[in-house]
Amino acid sequence: MHDDRVNSKDEISSSSSCEENDENKNILNPPNRTKMSKGERRARKMLVKLGLKAVPNVHKVIIKKSQKMIFAVSNVEVYKVEGTESYVIFGDAKTDDITNSINTHLANKTVELLGGLRVAFTRAD
Repeated sequence: MHDDRVNSKDEISSSSSCEENDENKNILNPPNRTKMSKGERRARKMLVKLGLKAVPNVHKVIIKKSQKMIFAVSNVEVYKVEGTESYVIFGDAKTDDITNSINTHLANKTVELLGGLRVAFTRAD
């Protein structure tokens, strides 16, 4: 069986119809990114055809995988697919362990409350 919906390599690489709209130019050449890989450029060209709209004023996206593990994407570009609640997120995702972050935050707050006083514990043998 041959699927007619599969795009050929020529259709993916043609950019004449993709770059007509100003908003599409922002997707293909974002202002805050310096260099894109070849795969990312191809993915963006395919996403332009979906009719994405940029979501303004988004600075950070946090994706919760489980109770203890999250993915934080900072310096993010977010686009929404019209007519749905689907979003496309471009950025560098970093994993973060919530329990480790909480313990570090509590330790810093304790030092801050004590006025910078550092206490050293020694072991008595």
